[in-house]
Amino acid sequence: MNKITVELAGIYACAYRLCLKGYLPTLTPTGRFPRIDMLVYDPDKGCSVGLQVKTLQKKPGETNPWYFPPSNGHPTVYVTLDPLEFYVLSRESVDLIAKEIEKAPKGHRWVHKDSVEKPDTKDKWENIWK
Repeated sequence: MNKITVELAGIYACAYRLCLKGYLPTLTPTGRFPRIDMLVYDPDKGCSVGLQVKTLQKKPGETNPWYFPPSNGHPTVYVTLDPLEFYVLSRESVDLIAKEIEKAPKGHRWVHKDSVEKPDTKDKWENIWK
């Protein structure tokens, strides 16, 4: 799959999961809002949040650590395809990772899987509201 197809697969998979949770996601036009991929509304709480989605397709048989592009300023859902997994980080967690990445030399500014793949982030959709 090419980069755009992988990106869209993650965004739509994330929107699907949010709908199942009772949230109302609205996708933003591609390229028009580079910092958020969707606006999520919680009808029970009456509040909204901008959400960033970062998607990665693992290559078959890949054993090396995988890396995501960085994000900051908004809650972020890191999505892996095959198998489909969601790691939901609060705005605070995303900003802490961003500060660490800023210290790295150029060319090494990627988010390592260990920063994302944690028990308190896997399928923890409530993190988008923190």
